[in-house]
Amino acid sequence: MMGMAVLRRGPTFLMLSICVALTPCVCASATRSPNSTLSDLTYLSRPIVNTKAFSGHGELAFVSGSELYVLDGATRKLRHVLTGSPPPSRPSFSHDGRWLAFLRFSPKSNNYDETLWIARGDGADPHQVAHVPPAYAVPDSGEPVYSWSPTEDELLVTTGPVTDAPLVPREVWVVRAAGGAHRLLGPGYTNGASWSPNGRQVAVIWGGNGPADQVVETLPPSGGTPTVWLADGDNTFYLGGWAPRFGVLVWDDEGNGGPSVENYGLPLDAIAQPGSTLVQLATAPLFQPPAFSIGPKGELAVVAIGPEKTASDPDGEKFVWFDKAVETCSPLPVSCTAVSGQPSSVSLNPSISPADGSLAFVEAPQSSQGIVPAYSALQTWTQIAGWYAEHSLWMLSPGSTTPTEISDTSGAIDPVWSSRGTGIVFEKNQGLWLLTGVGAKPMEVVSPLDFPATSSSGSYLFGYVDWTGQFAWSG
Repeated sequence: MMGMAVLRRGPTFLMLSICVALTPCVCASATRSPNSTLSDLTYLSRPIVNTKAFSGHGELAFVSGSELYVLDGATRKLRHVLTGSPPPSRPSFSHDGRWLAFLRFSPKSNNYDETLWIARGDGADPHQVAHVPPAYAVPDSGEPVYSWSPTEDELLVTTGPVTDAPLVPREVWVVRAAGGAHRLLGPGYTNGASWSPNGRQVAVIWGGNGPADQVVETLPPSGGTPTVWLADGDNTFYLGGWAPRFGVLVWDDEGNGGPSVENYGLPLDAIAQPGSTLVQLATAPLFQPPAFSIGPKGELAVVAIGPEKTASDPDGEKFVWFDKAVETCSPLPVSCTAVSGQPSSVSLNPSISPADGSLAFVEAPQSSQGIVPAYSALQTWTQIAGWYAEHSLWMLSPGSTTPTEISDTSGAIDPVWSSRGTGIVFEKNQGLWLLTGVGAKPMEVVSPLDFPATSSSGSYLFGYVDWTGQFAWSG
């Protein structure tokens, strides 16, 4: 079994040794100052884990050293879920925390196809899902490869053949965590699939004969005759999700899949019901992680892009550090209002509490303050680390119009609420930090996370770095 010890006591991290369950004891040790850089921790052979700080807070899955772990807050034990190549990614817990899904790149793929794996919620019994084609990320879409039902232990998975060609027929599958799967749709052409808020329907953008005949439709997860919500041969749409009180959300590409769709903000529209007119919520950056967040009662927060930059910098809106603002939206009639905690800033990463609708988000300075070097479509972490260090976490309580900055969160990004809304986990300095309340002091729980995937050149597109694919929390 595993020995556990370590806590942040004053200005340094004490020595730590961890023996990972089901393997021989593997020890790692380090002393870290508050000013240490991210690279100072990458030599560790096993993660540093603050088991005491996470006690009683559910289960935390994370990727470190190209390996997947689950920290159990009830037993204060760390389980080594999976090792070996290819590395795991995108862990996600089922709605009840009983199951953990994750992805691994298909060894034979040249097009980012990934195999789907499932384990118990504590990380036990990891296994690849049999008889289901490799999962496939829809080109030019922020829609995830797979997602859990909000009410059942079932997964919705977009699959496809291992190929370099982006526009080839795909399939949509429903996978039961306990075993069994069926093909819901396919082969055909899809720009996304998403669960309804009550889990009784699935929304898809689907074309059986090719991209030109794609429609937005819904059908039960068991299969059946679909209901068409939108048929528009003039534009290309990408599925965003399904929000209570708003309906099905889609990005509207009026350029019909023009060059570099993912680089620009697209209109985010709502379809209230079948046959309804599209209602624009905001112009949102498609790949901004996350582009929006949906609350338990239909609360909706969107990262909106500002007006296009001046002629001297027409492409400025592509970059993460320019003209981004979290907006809260309300239906009937639809209206969105910007939320900001300080002037001359961008706001990002909205995350709504599943308990009471509290909104957590991140604020950072505009790049005009000189933190980011010369613009380039591809940015290495070294180039943008200084800007990310200037982030801070803010909170907007239900019914309030004035957000509050959370103390001791300098450098925070990608806040994620627990499944019960009891607290927040966020990334900072390549570690995961736990915040149990607005007035509580954040505590580092895990370090180091693996850096999110980059391009082949080791760079991030327009400065976007998405840590949410490196961890998941059920608590």
